[in-house]
Amino acid sequence: MSIAFKKIKSIILLLITLSCFSQNGIEKKKINVFFHLKNKAINKICINKDSTEARFSIFVDKYQTKVARDKAMQDYYNDPRDRNSAGLPSFTVSFISFTKPVKIKSLTGINVLTMKQFRDKLFPQGYPMYFIYKSDEGYYLKWDVIGISY
Repeated sequence: MSIAFKKIKSIILLLITLSCFSQNGIEKKKINVFFHLKNKAINKICINKDSTEARFSIFVDKYQTKVARDKAMQDYYNDPRDRNSAGLPSFTVSFISFTKPVKIKSLTGINVLTMKQFRDKLFPQGYPMYFIYKSDEGYYLKWDVIGISY
């Protein structure tokens, strides 16, 4: 190999390495989702007594109503092709938090999405996500959540 070819190869390898490491310094956009506890998009919220773990289950938009879920189940059982698929349709998306929520007084200065806006967009895994709702005591609880799948 010529010296020029080795230098070019070394420079290309160096540039690739630097571009890989430069991605680590970029802060990902934080996703703050604000919702009301009585929102019909919420399937279930389970919080343990000491608030160190919380689970949030949200209906997939097209399966929010019981009628839509029942129809999807009926379609699944009536179509022999679907019974050979990976399984029943998934009606919910689940999130979990392993830390206590942060109590905040106001949403001023926090960019928030509504539950509808959140469900209309698909966010890749790895984005920092927070679920926020107003407590009965009047302050907001901000949970650091991650998506889970079963």
